[in-house]
Amino acid sequence: MTTNLDNEITIYDLTSRKLESRIKINHGEFNMLNKSLITESDFQGYGRTSLSPKNSKLFLLDGGMIVLDYIRGIEYGTYESKKADDPTYHHFQDPAYHRLILFDGTKQISADIPLPTNGKVTMALPGNRLLIQLINPDVEEDFIRYGIYKVVESNNYLLKHLTF
Repeated sequence: MTTNLDNEITIYDLTSRKLESRIKINHGEFNMLNKSLITESDFQGYGRTSLSPKNSKLFLLDGGMIVLDYIRGIEYGTYESKKADDPTYHHFQDPAYHRLILFDGTKQISADIPLPTNGKVTMALPGNRLLIQLINPDVEEDFIRYGIYKVVESNNYLLKHLTF
């Protein structure tokens, strides 16, 4: 598990309720955690809306591999501009602000991995694959598009779109 503002993944044995391990997270854009003291000024907001980064979801893949989906922070002026164009806008829902980080179960093995354009991770699938909802904000479609992406190793890890 991890909390919204955590720089580690804590793994517990749910049967014995004992701490199994801690895996440090090195977020590409979670600068507030690099400070020794986090203050209220680190949590920017737009009214009641937080503009700060946060950990969002964890997905478990094969062989104990873990995927963290986290959301980058957004600048006040950028958020204000996007909100003026679309009153329902929130960067937590904007795929451009989501990043993935991979862990092998004991340590971080990737830097930030961007999601496919307009992609939203829905669930983990067998074979180290992710089901990603593909959203086209410009078209109101009668169905929901999905793509299956495999986590593959290159210089860094990346997502490879699988076609059938």
